[in-house]
Amino acid sequence: MRRYFFLLFICSGLWTACDRTPLSFGVITDVHYSASRPEKGNRLYSLSKGKLQDAVSAFNVEDLSFVVSLGDLRDNVSEPFSDLAPVFEELRFPVFFIPGNHDHDSDFRPYTKRLGRYRLIFLDSNAVASYSTPGEDGELEQYIERRGADYKNWNGALGCRQREWLEKRLRISDLLGENVICFSHMPVVPTDSMYSLLDAPEAEQILSRHKSVKAYICGHHHKGAFSSIGGRIPHLMLQGMIEGRENHFSIITVTDDEVSVKGFGAQTDYSASL
Repeated sequence: MRRYFFLLFICSGLWTACDRTPLSFGVITDVHYSASRPEKGNRLYSLSKGKLQDAVSAFNVEDLSFVVSLGDLRDNVSEPFSDLAPVFEELRFPVFFIPGNHDHDSDFRPYTKRLGRYRLIFLDSNAVASYSTPGEDGELEQYIERRGADYKNWNGALGCRQREWLEKRLRISDLLGENVICFSHMPVVPTDSMYSLLDAPEAEQILSRHKSVKAYICGHHHKGAFSSIGGRIPHLMLQGMIEGRENHFSIITVTDDEVSVKGFGAQTDYSASL
């Protein structure tokens, strides 16, 4: 049995080493669709469905592997997804959804998918939150106490159970030589930001110590920002589609040497070496 697993790891590594195909995918975040909510400041809810339609049309003329929605697709979990479903049905590619704090789903569980030499990990930013569950052994209270006056109830945490799962999953990816891309609604860095995961310091430590992690992609803070985790892992916080009259969405391409963001509308471009 040991020999079998050893050969499995060796063969997986050789197969991965021979496959140098770039991975390109579309990303949308923070659409905040609402059929009834009036405009509020820069949030023009009446435009969100049309912006989503424009993004789908732009994606469909590209050569993509998939599209991912990073959460807050709806402004409230009670908004009917059926209003948006026909738009997504026009996509030529698979689409993955993860929930945000506005449209959190208590049934959502973190999961992974392998595409060639890439491992996609979809995380739940709402696993422990004031609007979700308090976690184990007073987790939420501990996070709130640690943040103090800077605590915001729109943030959630991965929680200890999900962090343990992530650690185990990344160890396997390290052994198999996979290139991991993590998707989450909420950012990790800066770890003390009013928009970051409540357990961002713990999440940062986990991600930093695994060589397989190539990028962390999120939304939540609509202004967006590009930075890094541990000075090595590109941390791509993308701009919210809901903000203003201009659109915001992206196509991200990952190669052996680089991760790049091609922005549409007001979303800025970016590239970082790996």
